[in-house]
Amino acid sequence: MTLNRNQLKYLVIVAMLMDHIAWAYVPTNSIPAFFLHLIGRTTGPTMAFFLAEGFYYSKNIKAYACRLGIFSLISWPAFTLFEFGELPLYREGGHWQIHYNFPVLFTLFLSLIALWVWYKSSYSKSMKHIIVLCLAFLTVTSDWGVLDMMFAFYFYENRGDKKKLIRGYLIFGLIFSTLSLLGSDQFWFGLSMFGVLFVALLISKYNGEKGSDKPIHKWFFYVFYPLHLLMIWGIGRMI
Repeated sequence: MTLNRNQLKYLVIVAMLMDHIAWAYVPTNSIPAFFLHLIGRTTGPTMAFFLAEGFYYSKNIKAYACRLGIFSLISWPAFTLFEFGELPLYREGGHWQIHYNFPVLFTLFLSLIALWVWYKSSYSKSMKHIIVLCLAFLTVTSDWGVLDMMFAFYFYENRGDKKKLIRGYLIFGLIFSTLSLLGSDQFWFGLSMFGVLFVALLISKYNGEKGSDKPIHKWFFYVFYPLHLLMIWGIGRMI
């Protein structure tokens, strides 16, 4: 059985939903949370894979970047409500404060710009290094951070050889997961990091086809991302 891009996208959306439900309602270092986070760990790397594919196939990188940038801003309030129970701009101790924490869409936005700078711009090699490093630094404040940018570069660089791509990803994923487990003081959560390895299985099933061209498949994730965060936050407030 193979999967097209749309089918993979919806699988990852379900995984993301399970992961966020676990963060909101389930004790982090518990067995139920372990299973939910194990599945949820597939989200970030697979999004980076989609970004690399989108960068390769897109006929209008500027429009693609604008979509990611606009929806990252739209999603920012929903993300900070989900993470902190507050809007990005909040008042504390008589002073206005800002949450400099951004959703994964912002990471993808920066990663797309970095890919364009590195592979398609006419900047000098040294300037490309400087710009990409600056963009990588900016991801420190956003979900999945520089790790997702690294994944995006890796997936794009190796997209012509699926076996090599999967083999290298598994090696990196195993190292990352092991270090995460060893560095975590919460065993079950640390163990859930091995869920990133399942991304190799998803990629192996990807047939390279887009699937249906209906607009809903293009826009569903952009709308669902902030909406599901608001719903999880709102339900948490009610209960």
